Amino acid sequence: MRGHLEKEAGHIRHVPDAAAAGRAHAGHVVIVIRLDATEPPTGEVGMQGAEPVPFAGWLGLLRALSELLGVGD
Repeated sequence: MRGHLEKEAGHIRHVPDAAAAGRAHAGHVVIVIRLDATEPPTGEVGMQGAEPVPFAGWLGLLRALSELLGVGD
């Protein structure tokens, strides 16, 4: 199984199978998404120790998350 859903304190989150991907878990990361508007979604994404990244639209949100998490670096 590539991953599973875990329910904790009323929240459902996806827990990827990091071992199958060849990576170890580094710990938990809290990502905060602040919305200024919902149609289209605009706002900023942030996490502790990093500058917030602004976004506009769903693709902009995905770009901001990728930038924040360093995906593809």
